[in-house]
Amino acid sequence: MYNGKGLQTASGSGTNGYVQTNKFFVRPRSTSEGESEGSEGDQGIGGEKKTNKDILEHERKRRIQLKLVVLEDNLSDQGYTCDEIALLLSNSMKKKRFWTLLMALALQLNLPGRDNIL
Repeated sequence: MYNGKGLQTASGSGTNGYVQTNKFFVRPRSTSEGESEGSEGDQGIGGEKKTNKDILEHERKRRIQLKLVVLEDNLSDQGYTCDEIALLLSNSMKKKRFWTLLMALALQLNLPGRDNIL
C-alpha cells in the first residue's frame, strides 16, 4: 500500500502491487489569499505583449497575395485569357505594393489610422 492507495498486499491479485500516478491528471490551480487576481502592479498573466513588426508585415503581404489569388480566380471565371490575367494581375500587384510601402511607412512613423488603409 502506498499513501493509503492500492492493494494492501499483492498476494493473489495477479499484479506486483506497483502503484502508478496518472500523468495526465491536471490539478486545478488554487489562488492563495496572498495572491489576489487583480493586484495593483499586475495586469493579469503575461500582460499585453507587443506584436512583432515582421509578423505584421508578413500578415499584410499574405492578405495582399490572397486578394490577388481571388482576383485571378474571378478573372478566369469571367473568361479572360492567361495573358490578360497576367497583365491585370501585374497592374494590381503594383498598386498593392504601393499600398504596402505606404503601410510600412505609416507603421514606422506610428501614424494613427494605419490599420484602416488596407
